[in-house]
Amino acid sequence: DLLLMDEPYGQMDIKVRYYLEDEVIKLWKEIGSTVLFITHNLEEAVYLAERVIVLSQKPAKIKAEFEIDLPRPRNFADPKFIEIRKQITDMIKWW
Repeated sequence: DLLLMDEPYGQMDIKVRYYLEDEVIKLWKEIGSTVLFITHNLEEAVYLAERVIVLSQKPAKIKAEFEIDLPRPRNFADPKFIEIRKQITDMIKWW
């Protein structure tokens, strides 16, 4: 089973977004399906993912893969969280 979520929170305010992110994590833990979550929001990616795949410019190819091995619930202020987000940001900043 696969749940595909393509930028589902793009137009939502931050409070609703945080709530729904936690709900997706609960659902994922309950059903055990694979969730493919597409986002341009790096903080969201690190918060939700077990693995983040960074794509190159078109034609898109896998540029890098990051295993996110942080405990849940994740803390946006955790130095490890910030470091992973920074590594991904630095990778895509200058294409």
